[in-house]
Amino acid sequence: VMNGVEFRTRHNDYKLRMPSTTSGDYHAYENVPFPEVPPSVKSKHSVQDQIQEMREYFRAFKDHSTTHRDYRSFFKPVLCYLEGAWTLSTKKLDEPFQSDRHFIDADSWFDLMDKVRFSSYTGSKSVLENFAYLPTTIYNVSDGIPQYAQWNYRIMCHPLTIDLPTKYLVREDDLIYRFPQRKTMGQITNSRAERYHLNERSIDHFSNSKGILDDLMYQIPGKDNYQANLHDSSFDMVMEDVRYNNHTLVNTGYYHRYFKTLGKGAMGLKSTHRGFSDANLFVAETDTPWNSASFVWQIKGVRALFKILKYRDFRNFLGYR
Repeated sequence: VMNGVEFRTRHNDYKLRMPSTTSGDYHAYENVPFPEVPPSVKSKHSVQDQIQEMREYFRAFKDHSTTHRDYRSFFKPVLCYLEGAWTLSTKKLDEPFQSDRHFIDADSWFDLMDKVRFSSYTGSKSVLENFAYLPTTIYNVSDGIPQYAQWNYRIMCHPLTIDLPTKYLVREDDLIYRFPQRKTMGQITNSRAERYHLNERSIDHFSNSKGILDDLMYQIPGKDNYQANLHDSSFDMVMEDVRYNNHTLVNTGYYHRYFKTLGKGAMGLKSTHRGFSDANLFVAETDTPWNSASFVWQIKGVRALFKILKYRDFRNFLGYR
């Protein structure tokens, strides 16, 4: 569930691809650059010596020790994320992203809906796991004609510009998995079932303020790619970046979950959380014509002078897990 939209994906085998750094075209992408092999490894004359030297880099990465080996130029963290949006591509079925093994097994969105509905009613499935439940909605009615929007998603990656210490990855007790399996926390250690969350603080508790995750997500652009430079001023709010103490505007073309305003709201707060109680929801603005948009009209009047403002609901949504 993402921002209230319930959907199911096909089997996801995704590639290390990132939004384009040179093009603002819709869904333009490029491969995530791979780091070089450490020179001290390449300088070894035998394969066995190269393996041994590479193990020392892995040891330094595990212990987060830059004195043993400075691994930071060769162990680049990459953050992969799930991005969802309402799109206007309602006739042609668009693959969310390329996979070497999987594809959506349908001729159109309505064909996919029929297959998902049948498999849901009968308790069957696609053996190759190539079905996806991606809902369609009516987002507007113009002159009595409904206008449809299609929910779609994709998995992309972003090479982080900062080093991410592994100590920031804090284990989570996933009761939904652990209890039915009758496993202890120790039994799921080093397994694929282990879950983590990010916390750079020494005390691990719920916080409604920004953290390391916000700094990482601010690096990821929305549908306008890395060229995005957008600002939101809806409802007379000047939306500022919570990372700074000055009046820097938040670039809403990048994923974020907080913004602050000049004046206090009715509750006496300046900071606003876009996802309300959903701590894992981030949003980004886009002006691409390929995403559906809703509008709100605000009429501002002083005596006989009226100013009509049209605000666009800009958001495509992202869950970082």
